[in-house]
Amino acid sequence: MRCSVLALTAAFLTCFVVVPINAQNDPPKITERPRNQAVRASVIAAFFCEAKGDPLPTIAWRKNGKKVSTTQSRYLVQEYPGGGSMLRIEPVRSGRDDATYECVAENGVGDAVSAEATLTVYENDKLPPGFPQITQQPTTKVIEMGHTAVLVCGATGKPVPTIRWVKDLLPVQIGKNPRYTILNNSQMPGALQITNT
Repeated sequence: MRCSVLALTAAFLTCFVVVPINAQNDPPKITERPRNQAVRASVIAAFFCEAKGDPLPTIAWRKNGKKVSTTQSRYLVQEYPGGGSMLRIEPVRSGRDDATYECVAENGVGDAVSAEATLTVYENDKLPPGFPQITQQPTTKVIEMGHTAVLVCGATGKPVPTIRWVKDLLPVQIGKNPRYTILNNSQMPGALQITNT
């Protein structure tokens, strides 16, 4: 907001106020939805949600329709530039964290929008047949700058599990960044290739 003086006399001061008007107001839209998850008890579960709009939406999380309380140390909500939000639960507890989680995005333009995902928690002695198991953990690599790195992770399960990668607690955006590629060959299924490191 700005005040500009047009005329100043002994009798009065003339002033006008310029209020910037944003010509483009877009209602919120979910661009990345949280995914359903099934995990072992005592590990980490994380849901990621992204929304766009103008102004940039704020994202809130709900558990079974009620706002997630981040006063509990096991629940962490992290906001990211560009409209992303992550709900992290650590450690997950069977019977307490099995629920439907919902991200709700709103920006004051139009109605709020939401997306849901479910979390299923299994006790270690009650895993269903074919539950995914990590068979090869990724290892730390030292790569010369500008070269290509390949990170390998192995997993078994029925059906064959899909391997997804996370960087700095955020999902790696395969397809949005040409430097990242998933190698789906028989020797290294699900390996992450990073070019121009």
